[in-house]
Amino acid sequence: IIRVGGLSFGSSQFTFSMVVAVFVLCIALGSFAVSALQQISPKVVVLNQWAIGVVLWLLYTQIEKAPYLIQTLRTLVRDNDGAFALYYGVGFLFVLVAIGLPVFLSGAALPLLFHHMRREVDHLGDLAGNLYSWNTVGSLLGALFGGYVLLFWIDLHQVYRLAVASLIIAAILLTVRVYNWRPVASASVAVVLLGALTLMPAWDPRLMYAGLFRMREALPAQYDGLSKFVRSNERAFAAPFLYMNDDPVASITVRKNSMGGDRFSLTIATNGKSDGNSFGDFTTMGLAGSLPALFAEPAERAFVIGWGTGITVGELASLDSIQEVAVAELSPGVIEAAPLFDFVNRKAISDPKVKVITSDAYRALMRSEGTFDVIVSEPSNVWVTGVEMLFSHEFLSAARRKLSPGGVYCQWMHQYETDDASLELVLRTYATVFDHLAVWGTQHSDLLLMGFNDPNPGADVYRLEERFNRPDFRAAFKRVGINKFAELLAHELLPMDVVRTARLSGPTHSLYHPRLSHLAGIAFFRGAKADIPFTGYAEPAKVGTRRSLLRRYALQTGGTLPDETRSATILETCKVHAHRCQSMLAEWMSEDPDSHEFHKTYDTIVGRIQTAEENDLKGKRASVAEMKQMAEMFRSKGTQGGSASTQPTADVSLAEATKATQNYATYYHHASPFDAEGLLGIWSRCRDQAPTAAVCRQRLGLPAKGKISPEERANVRACREKLEVGPGCEAGLEAARGLVESGILPPARESS
Repeated sequence: IIRVGGLSFGSSQFTFSMVVAVFVLCIALGSFAVSALQQISPKVVVLNQWAIGVVLWLLYTQIEKAPYLIQTLRTLVRDNDGAFALYYGVGFLFVLVAIGLPVFLSGAALPLLFHHMRREVDHLGDLAGNLYSWNTVGSLLGALFGGYVLLFWIDLHQVYRLAVASLIIAAILLTVRVYNWRPVASASVAVVLLGALTLMPAWDPRLMYAGLFRMREALPAQYDGLSKFVRSNERAFAAPFLYMNDDPVASITVRKNSMGGDRFSLTIATNGKSDGNSFGDFTTMGLAGSLPALFAEPAERAFVIGWGTGITVGELASLDSIQEVAVAELSPGVIEAAPLFDFVNRKAISDPKVKVITSDAYRALMRSEGTFDVIVSEPSNVWVTGVEMLFSHEFLSAARRKLSPGGVYCQWMHQYETDDASLELVLRTYATVFDHLAVWGTQHSDLLLMGFNDPNPGADVYRLEERFNRPDFRAAFKRVGINKFAELLAHELLPMDVVRTARLSGPTHSLYHPRLSHLAGIAFFRGAKADIPFTGYAEPAKVGTRRSLLRRYALQTGGTLPDETRSATILETCKVHAHRCQSMLAEWMSEDPDSHEFHKTYDTIVGRIQTAEENDLKGKRASVAEMKQMAEMFRSKGTQGGSASTQPTADVSLAEATKATQNYATYYHHASPFDAEGLLGIWSRCRDQAPTAAVCRQRLGLPAKGKISPEERANVRACREKLEVGPGCEAGLEAARGLVESGILPPARESS
């Protein structure tokens, strides 16, 4: 039932808690109901046992509808914290209605048997001891075999049918004992019922494994019943299953997705949630292997947490220097499905360098001999139960102890279906373990957190470029669409030590205070999107400018990249970091606004923004005026485009100055950092209030009331049209100072 709950609600801690709560409540109520009975006849004991089997049999026929019903419920509530309690409250009632009766009857079974059997024996103490002992042993073996061992050989629906069959047999045996049924009659009933149970159809995998719990918007025919819903969404459910297995750890599926013509991709899903696509996630999974290996010195032994599609493993094994890749994978089904991805992971499962360890990450890593130069962690999303342990202070500390002196620990983290608080919690926790931490992007909404045992390799741009140009690394990066070293550096988002100097305030995530799963579970419900914390202020900004690998690489070419390379780098930044690439455009505009390559790049980015659907570029396009304003925030650096002496002197409105602060915080990028003096210079020209007619009359020496000459009226009108510094500009200037000095985001950005 817990596995079905995960397929319906998602495998978060809230699903587990909800199902367990229903079980505990109903078992207690069943036992309490028996205690309230004055007399209990043998018939009640027998009927109760038959009722458990029959009700669970009937429930079997309805279980495949659960994902659709829960997803329908999900479409009726909003994506906010207030609706969170409502959703899981109604979900609890749904689970209670679905399984409450059979669990209630199960809770009544033990006390009913006790009442019945005490009529037949004299030693009540012996009876109670034996009965409760057998119940304990049965519960233990039932959980062990039904919830784990049997799933090595049969699937979830078959385990369910076997459980119902066991209940039917128990009911027949109890009936024989109480009513003295003859063996022939008992056997006949057993054969008929068990035969009928065996012929029951399997659950529809299209519904069970579709991951409907991630869909928050109503689909066609959502409220018209299950059959019409399936027919109306036939195309969405049409992707064929190449592999299905309910293993002891999770329900694993692999589906084939058509991409037009002969092109296709494969998606591996765990409990209905996609954990990797051979096409859409290739860049992320490829870089998760090749990027930390580029930094590690040496890069000979690697350890990967989670097999997934095997792309990361295959990319690591393809590198000449890598001698061994150990992989910890807990799910047997994932390894069994691995050969299906041979076409995209370089046949990693049969590579002699690769060693698969069927175990959880902690045990596999701690029991491995020696240390590793590269450790890559690619678990599922942080809201999934159990995954949060891999982000804990204790696990990260243990993993760091398994790193070699020049080693790199690389952790995948998503920005989708999570929020700022969850991401900051992860970053704070990493910063307590790794003194040197950098954050890179792979593609939209995917991050790689890289912790370094030795910071020196990460600071040596020359060594990195030399290794990048090795045939094995060049081929690996080419497979993910990166052809130039500068394009790779465009993936750096927070340079080394920026997170540490930012000193993000708040708690960390540990096994003693596991905060992450709770925060991430709520963020998943809301469908939130996390942004990295703002670090464009004071010391973090200085460190970012100094540590930015792209800026350091540009210094090798005289301070700026060649136009063609610069264009490719900016376009790559747009692809990875979305709207932040526009600060790089603004810097280019400040230096060479007449560049043909600049205008060509600008037009390309505008075209991408206009066609963006889910990308962060959508809705965050800087207008031409805003781009020029952002360019002003570079000019105080004395670049080609101007210097402090040539800064514009025209007044700006309060709205324009406020927008400048918002743009500073929104588009700040350490590869093209705004100059704080440029922002404050804009605010110094802010004018937000025009004098009233009375004030102007007083200034001009005119009477407060009465008629004045046409010439005097013109002077008053000119006076009133002149904007002056008012409280809005003064408050905005202080907010801008707080932003660039302490990183305090002004209210204007929070509400934008």
